[in-house]
Amino acid sequence: MELDQLKETWQEMSVVLEKQKLYEEQALVKMVHQKTKNRLSNIILLEKVGIAVSILAIAVVVYYFDRLISSVAVVAALLTLLTFVVGIFFSFKIIMGAKKIDVIHQKYAETIEHFKNFKAIMKLLKKVTLVIYAITPFIVIPVTLEMVHNKDITEHFPKMLRAVGISLVLLPLVWYVFFRFYSKNIKSIGFLFQKLKK
Repeated sequence: MELDQLKETWQEMSVVLEKQKLYEEQALVKMVHQKTKNRLSNIILLEKVGIAVSILAIAVVVYYFDRLISSVAVVAALLTLLTFVVGIFFSFKIIMGAKKIDVIHQKYAETIEHFKNFKAIMKLLKKVTLVIYAITPFIVIPVTLEMVHNKDITEHFPKMLRAVGISLVLLPLVWYVFFRFYSKNIKSIGFLFQKLKK
């Protein structure tokens, strides 16, 4: 009789332990989901702000396009428009990639695959923005100066060079701050996924 009671107690304890383990796993998944969602929301918000700023910049360039006098500024304006369109394209890719990552409604392997794709988009964006930031001062500044001063920028070359020089100092700092933000959030998500793997 004692042996039967012992077996029954053992089975009850086993069921309780299984339920507790399942509860802990579910709590971990919910915690990882919420923290991942928060990190991705930060990135999505920044991208939405970037889209809004880019659309505003495109509207301003198009509105003032007829003010451009020099052919240098016209070419620079077209390249500026292209730069903003490329930025908008990447922002949408990032937002769509971030929204595909869902810890609760996907299997672990599927979530990891979406996360790898998201990281690949971010890696490509990093390379593209390095190039864009390198050429931005040479295309945006002539356009901006001609729009603001309504004068042929080729006649005010020293002013343009000064502005380009300032941009060449400031843009790498801006690039560093943005990609530090992205890296911090992506590394945090990767760390959270490592917890799920265990």
